[in-house]
Amino acid sequence: MTALLTLMLLAPADTRSAVLFQGDKSSANCIGCVKLQDSFTIEVWVRIEKWPENMGWVLMHGGPCSPHRCMFFGFGPGGTAIFGFIVDDLIGNVIDLRTSDVGVWIHWAVSFDSATRTRKIFRNGVQFASNFATEPYLPESDNIHFAADNTGNNPFSGSIDELRVWNTVLNPTTIQAFACFPQNIRRISASHPAAASLNARFIFKPLAMHIPNTVNLRSALIEGDAWLIVSGANDDALARACPKQS
Repeated sequence: MTALLTLMLLAPADTRSAVLFQGDKSSANCIGCVKLQDSFTIEVWVRIEKWPENMGWVLMHGGPCSPHRCMFFGFGPGGTAIFGFIVDDLIGNVIDLRTSDVGVWIHWAVSFDSATRTRKIFRNGVQFASNFATEPYLPESDNIHFAADNTGNNPFSGSIDELRVWNTVLNPTTIQAFACFPQNIRRISASHPAAASLNARFIFKPLAMHIPNTVNLRSALIEGDAWLIVSGANDDALARACPKQS
Protein backbone atom coordinates (compact mmCIF):
# COMPACT_ATOMS: atom_id res chain seq x y z
CA MET A 1 0.00 0.00 0.00
CA THR A 2 1.27 3.46 -0.88
CA ALA A 3 -0.35 6.62 0.46
CA LEU A 4 0.48 10.16 1.34
CA LEU A 5 2.01 10.12 4.79
CA THR A 6 0.17 13.29 5.78
CA LEU A 7 -3.23 11.68 5.17
CA MET A 8 -2.94 8.67 7.41
CA LEU A 9 -4.25 10.01 10.70
CA LEU A 10 -6.60 12.71 11.92
CA ALA A 11 -5.94 14.27 15.29
CA PRO A 12 -6.49 17.52 17.18
CA ALA A 13 -4.45 20.46 15.94
CA ASP A 14 -2.42 20.70 19.14
CA THR A 15 -1.29 17.05 19.18
CA ARG A 16 2.23 16.07 18.24
CA SER A 17 2.79 13.01 16.08
CA ALA A 18 5.59 10.87 14.72
CA VAL A 19 5.81 8.06 12.17
CA LEU A 20 6.45 4.48 13.24
CA PHE A 21 8.27 2.07 10.91
CA GLN A 22 8.01 -1.69 11.36
CA GLY A 23 11.41 -2.89 10.23
CA ASP A 24 11.37 -4.69 6.89
CA LYS A 25 7.62 -4.09 6.48
CA SER A 26 7.72 -0.35 5.88
CA SER A 27 9.64 2.61 4.50
CA ALA A 28 9.00 6.05 3.04
CA ASN A 29 10.55 8.24 0.38
CA CYS A 30 10.43 11.69 -1.13
CA ILE A 31 11.67 11.64 -4.72
CA GLY A 32 13.61 14.61 -6.04
CA CYS A 33 12.79 16.87 -3.10
CA VAL A 34 16.02 17.43 -1.13
CA LYS A 35 18.93 18.94 -3.03
CA LEU A 36 22.13 18.85 -0.98
CA GLN A 37 24.96 21.09 -2.12
CA ASP A 38 28.24 21.62 -0.33
CA SER A 39 27.83 21.76 3.47
CA PHE A 40 24.75 20.48 5.29
CA THR A 41 23.24 19.47 8.62
CA ILE A 42 20.39 16.99 9.08
CA GLU A 43 18.50 16.75 12.38
CA VAL A 44 15.95 14.13 13.38
CA TRP A 45 14.27 12.78 16.52
CA VAL A 46 14.57 8.98 16.68
CA ARG A 47 13.08 6.33 18.92
CA ILE A 48 14.48 2.85 18.27
CA GLU A 49 11.99 0.06 18.87
CA LYS A 50 14.24 -2.88 17.94
CA TRP A 51 17.98 -2.86 17.37
CA PRO A 52 18.80 -3.90 13.78
CA GLU A 53 20.32 -7.32 13.17
CA ASN A 54 22.89 -5.79 10.84
CA MET A 55 22.36 -2.18 9.70
CA GLY A 56 19.25 -0.04 10.20
CA TRP A 57 19.18 3.15 8.13
CA VAL A 58 17.07 5.96 9.56
CA LEU A 59 17.54 7.92 6.35
CA MET A 60 19.36 7.78 3.05
CA HIS A 61 19.95 10.56 0.51
CA GLY A 62 20.97 10.24 -3.11
CA GLY A 63 21.44 6.97 -4.89
CA PRO A 64 21.74 4.61 -6.53
CA CYS A 65 24.47 3.96 -4.01
CA SER A 66 28.14 4.10 -4.83
CA PRO A 67 31.01 5.64 -2.82
CA HIS A 68 30.46 9.37 -2.17
CA ARG A 69 27.29 9.33 -4.31
CA CYS A 70 24.81 8.60 -1.53
CA MET A 71 24.65 9.40 2.18
CA PHE A 72 23.10 7.52 5.08
CA PHE A 73 22.59 7.77 8.83
CA GLY A 74 21.57 4.87 11.00
CA PHE A 75 22.62 2.27 13.54
CA GLY A 76 24.83 -0.78 13.27
CA PRO A 77 26.71 -3.61 14.94
CA GLY A 78 27.94 -3.22 18.49
CA GLY A 79 25.46 -0.49 19.42
CA THR A 80 26.97 2.11 17.08
CA ALA A 81 25.64 5.16 15.21
CA ILE A 82 26.90 5.43 11.64
CA PHE A 83 27.01 8.36 9.18
CA GLY A 84 28.69 7.82 5.87
CA PHE A 85 29.01 8.01 2.12
CA ILE A 86 29.35 4.20 1.63
CA VAL A 87 33.10 4.48 2.21
CA ASP A 88 35.28 5.60 5.18
CA ASP A 89 32.09 5.86 7.24
CA LEU A 90 31.96 7.74 10.54
CA ILE A 91 31.17 5.33 13.39
CA GLY A 92 30.10 6.61 16.81
CA ASN A 93 30.83 4.10 19.56
CA VAL A 94 31.24 6.28 22.66
CA ILE A 95 28.56 4.21 24.39
CA ASP A 96 26.68 1.03 23.52
CA LEU A 97 23.41 2.48 22.22
CA ARG A 98 21.67 -0.89 22.58
CA THR A 99 21.62 -0.38 26.34
CA SER A 100 20.75 3.34 26.41
CA ASP A 101 18.64 4.30 23.40
CA VAL A 102 16.11 1.54 22.65
CA GLY A 103 12.62 2.78 23.49
CA VAL A 104 13.81 6.33 24.22
CA TRP A 105 13.43 9.48 22.11
CA ILE A 106 16.89 10.81 21.16
CA HIS A 107 17.70 13.86 19.05
CA TRP A 108 20.35 13.10 16.42
CA ALA A 109 22.14 15.44 14.03
CA VAL A 110 24.77 14.82 11.36
CA SER A 111 26.78 17.49 9.57
CA PHE A 112 29.24 17.72 6.69
CA ASP A 113 31.54 20.69 6.10
CA SER A 114 32.49 20.66 2.42
CA ALA A 115 35.43 23.04 2.94
CA THR A 116 37.22 20.76 5.40
CA ARG A 117 35.33 17.51 4.58
CA THR A 118 34.61 17.14 8.30
CA ARG A 119 31.72 14.86 9.24
CA LYS A 120 30.16 14.93 12.70
CA ILE A 121 27.44 13.10 14.62
CA PHE A 122 25.62 14.79 17.52
CA ARG A 123 23.51 12.99 20.13
CA ASN A 124 21.18 15.32 22.04
CA GLY A 125 23.27 18.27 20.87
CA VAL A 126 26.58 16.83 22.10
CA GLN A 127 29.25 15.73 19.62
CA PHE A 128 29.29 11.94 19.46
CA ALA A 129 31.85 11.29 16.70
CA SER A 130 33.90 13.09 14.05
CA ASN A 131 36.14 12.23 11.08
CA PHE A 132 37.17 13.42 7.62
CA ALA A 133 35.74 12.20 4.33
CA THR A 134 38.33 11.33 1.71
CA GLU A 135 36.25 12.92 -1.06
CA PRO A 136 33.39 15.45 -1.33
CA TYR A 137 29.77 14.32 -1.28
CA LEU A 138 28.40 14.31 -4.85
CA PRO A 139 24.90 12.76 -4.81
CA GLU A 140 23.51 11.27 -7.99
CA SER A 141 19.93 12.23 -7.11
CA ASP A 142 17.89 14.51 -4.83
CA ASN A 143 15.89 11.62 -3.36
CA ILE A 144 15.54 10.99 0.36
CA HIS A 145 14.47 7.65 1.83
CA PHE A 146 13.34 6.88 5.39
CA ALA A 147 13.76 3.65 7.39
CA ALA A 148 15.59 1.77 4.61
CA ASP A 149 17.81 2.33 1.61
CA ASN A 150 16.47 2.90 -1.91
CA THR A 151 16.17 -0.86 -2.49
CA GLY A 152 14.36 -1.59 0.80
CA ASN A 153 17.41 -3.10 2.46
CA ASN A 154 18.92 -2.07 5.82
CA PRO A 155 15.47 -1.59 7.43
CA PHE A 156 15.01 0.52 10.55
CA SER A 157 12.47 -0.39 13.24
CA GLY A 158 11.27 2.60 15.23
CA SER A 159 9.80 6.11 15.10
CA ILE A 160 11.11 9.34 13.62
CA ASP A 161 9.86 12.91 13.96
CA GLU A 162 10.68 16.52 12.99
CA LEU A 163 13.42 15.96 10.44
CA ARG A 164 15.16 19.15 9.27
CA VAL A 165 17.68 19.62 6.47
CA TRP A 166 19.95 22.68 6.48
CA ASN A 167 22.29 23.98 3.77
CA THR A 168 24.90 24.87 6.39
CA VAL A 169 26.81 23.39 9.31
CA LEU A 170 25.00 24.08 12.59
CA ASN A 171 27.02 24.45 15.77
CA PRO A 172 26.28 22.33 18.87
CA THR A 173 24.71 25.23 20.77
CA THR A 174 22.18 25.87 18.02
CA ILE A 175 21.41 22.18 17.58
CA GLN A 176 20.75 21.68 21.28
CA ALA A 177 18.79 24.88 21.85
CA PHE A 178 16.43 24.49 18.91
CA ALA A 179 15.87 20.75 19.14
CA CYS A 180 13.66 21.11 22.17
CA PHE A 181 11.06 23.83 21.58
CA PRO A 182 7.62 22.44 20.67
CA GLN A 183 6.56 26.00 19.75
CA ASN A 184 9.70 26.53 17.73
CA ILE A 185 8.35 24.31 14.96
CA ARG A 186 5.79 27.03 14.22
CA ARG A 187 8.16 29.99 14.39
CA ILE A 188 11.42 28.53 13.15
CA SER A 189 11.59 30.87 10.16
CA ALA A 190 11.67 33.90 12.44
CA SER A 191 13.75 32.65 15.36
CA HIS A 192 16.37 30.21 14.14
CA PRO A 193 19.83 31.74 13.47
CA ALA A 194 20.17 29.67 10.28
CA ALA A 195 16.59 30.12 9.07
CA ALA A 196 17.73 31.31 5.63
CA SER A 197 19.58 28.02 5.15
CA LEU A 198 16.61 25.76 5.88
CA ASN A 199 16.32 23.29 2.98
CA ALA A 200 13.39 21.10 4.05
CA ARG A 201 11.36 19.96 7.06
CA PHE A 202 9.43 16.72 7.45
CA ILE A 203 7.10 17.06 10.42
CA PHE A 204 5.02 13.91 9.84
CA LYS A 205 1.69 15.47 10.67
CA PRO A 206 -1.78 14.82 9.26
CA LEU A 207 -2.98 17.30 6.69
CA ALA A 208 -5.78 18.33 9.07
CA MET A 209 -3.21 19.76 11.46
CA HIS A 210 -2.65 23.34 10.39
CA ILE A 211 0.79 24.69 11.26
CA PRO A 212 1.51 28.34 10.41
CA ASN A 213 4.76 29.34 8.71
CA THR A 214 5.61 25.87 7.44
CA VAL A 215 8.78 26.86 5.64
CA ASN A 216 9.93 24.33 3.03
CA LEU A 217 7.53 21.70 4.33
CA ARG A 218 7.69 18.33 2.53
CA SER A 219 5.40 15.32 2.29
CA ALA A 220 6.63 11.77 1.74
CA LEU A 221 5.22 8.61 0.21
CA ILE A 222 4.87 5.74 2.65
CA GLU A 223 4.96 2.05 1.78
CA GLY A 224 3.97 -0.94 3.91
CA ASP A 225 2.87 -1.15 7.53
CA ALA A 226 3.91 2.23 8.89
CA TRP A 227 1.62 4.74 10.52
CA LEU A 228 1.53 8.01 12.39
CA ILE A 229 1.43 7.77 16.16
CA VAL A 230 0.11 10.42 18.53
CA SER A 231 2.61 11.87 21.01
CA GLY A 232 5.82 12.50 19.14
CA ALA A 233 9.32 13.44 20.21
CA ASN A 234 8.64 16.96 21.41
CA ASP A 235 6.04 15.69 23.88
CA ASP A 236 7.68 12.92 25.85
CA ALA A 237 11.38 13.49 25.23
CA LEU A 238 11.75 17.00 26.58
CA ALA A 239 12.18 16.14 30.24
CA ARG A 240 14.68 13.36 29.56
CA ALA A 241 16.74 14.43 26.57
CA CYS A 242 16.84 18.22 26.49
CA PRO A 243 17.98 21.03 28.75
CA LYS A 244 15.20 23.00 30.42
CA GLN A 245 14.06 25.89 28.27
CA SER A 246 12.63 29.17 29.60
